[in-house]
Amino acid sequence: MHNVIGGDASDEHENDSDDEELKRLEEQISRRKAQKAKKLALRNDIIAFRGNESPSIAKRSRSNTSDQTSFKNHAPLKRNKVEVGGLRPDWKSRVSSQANVSRSSSSSRNREDNDIEFELGGEFGKEGVEKGADDGPVGSGNEDDIVQVKLEASDANLILKEECETGKPAKSPKSSHVRVSDLPLILSSDQEVWKSAIRSSLIEWSATCAKQFHINSDPKFRLVVQELWNVHLGSLPHMPLECEYKGGKIKRSEHPSVVAFAAADIRNYRSHFAKVALRVVQEYLEEKGITMEAQKNVVEGLLHHEAFVYEKPGPTRQTSSGAFRGILLMRTFAFYLTWAFAVPNASKSNMHPMGALSLATTAVLRALDVFKSGSNAITDSNNAKKKKPASSPDNFNDKWASQQAKFHSSISQLNDDKWELILRASEAHISGIPNAGAGPFLKHVLQAQGIKTNFQGMQEGNVAAAGDDEIMVSD
Repeated sequence: MHNVIGGDASDEHENDSDDEELKRLEEQISRRKAQKAKKLALRNDIIAFRGNESPSIAKRSRSNTSDQTSFKNHAPLKRNKVEVGGLRPDWKSRVSSQANVSRSSSSSRNREDNDIEFELGGEFGKEGVEKGADDGPVGSGNEDDIVQVKLEASDANLILKEECETGKPAKSPKSSHVRVSDLPLILSSDQEVWKSAIRSSLIEWSATCAKQFHINSDPKFRLVVQELWNVHLGSLPHMPLECEYKGGKIKRSEHPSVVAFAAADIRNYRSHFAKVALRVVQEYLEEKGITMEAQKNVVEGLLHHEAFVYEKPGPTRQTSSGAFRGILLMRTFAFYLTWAFAVPNASKSNMHPMGALSLATTAVLRALDVFKSGSNAITDSNNAKKKKPASSPDNFNDKWASQQAKFHSSISQLNDDKWELILRASEAHISGIPNAGAGPFLKHVLQAQGIKTNFQGMQEGNVAAAGDDEIMVSD
């Protein structure tokens, strides 16, 4: 009796649960129907608002059915058998031609690491590439097709501002030359402040940078230039804080010509460094009064284990002494001192000019490489008086950046006592530096020695501008 009663109770419980589940499903269905009805009403309202007929679902379904029926009554369009699918009749010849093109392109990639050449702009000048008369059209599969990409630095904020004002794409500048007259100066005497105080301070700051061939791309470059402007020009009573620029006002230190002119100064400074090194090597060889073949042997000896770096070179680096005090290096490094000794106290740095010394060492290395045949290879090849492209191996550009980095790594090991010896040894050669490109301190040295000179210093304008063992620093 107990079992029967228990069974009836369980059946009643199951029936109740089924009823609750059925009721929940019915409520869910009714909610969905209500939502569907709302969506349909909203859609009909939108259609009516647009001025169209408000068709019902039934009409739409009948319309679809009639469309399908009418579609079946139309005869299918005939197509070309080639377009139906499968392979073209001439597929064998096409596959063989594609294979030949693939093999030729693969072999060309093995011969050249990269088929895309970048044309260097800005600091390193421009070098045109002319297509021959027999070259095929672009995209013809010719192996001689080269994609030319020109990279130029631009101010994104100025481009955006110009496009917003004109409503048209910004125009590229017609000329990259920046002159001192482009600077937002007030008086003519302000030019002398730039040439003496700002330029010398900028060169002294650049002398502390490790990457001498990438000064202008240093993240701190713009900030340093603006700070130097504020210290030496912005503090003058007659110099307003802001100036007009393209219909608006900006800070004078942020004027685009300020940074552009400073970048040109750095390029000119580096170019003159290379010229001084060439002159130092040439005078050194001429002083010996030897034949061209003997000069060739002298240059080879100076290049062997970078013997020119040492004050007293020996057969090996271990037997050499006076690292980075070689006579050629000290004469060349004196060019930097003509600028460093003219820096005003307001912006003088206490850091060692490791970058300038590594740049001087690299300039001497490059000069010796030019004279390795016993004569100046640059002047010998310039008999036609044709300007060389910036990518020429004779140019003092970032081709020498890796070598300069190696010298900088060794120079960073020099202590304060070694630096005192280097500065003292190089200072004695300041009077022998040529006027062109030299700093203001050269004029003071020559005047103190009673030497008359038409000192000009650095002139404005833009200048186009296998691993060896590390040098062992010794006493």
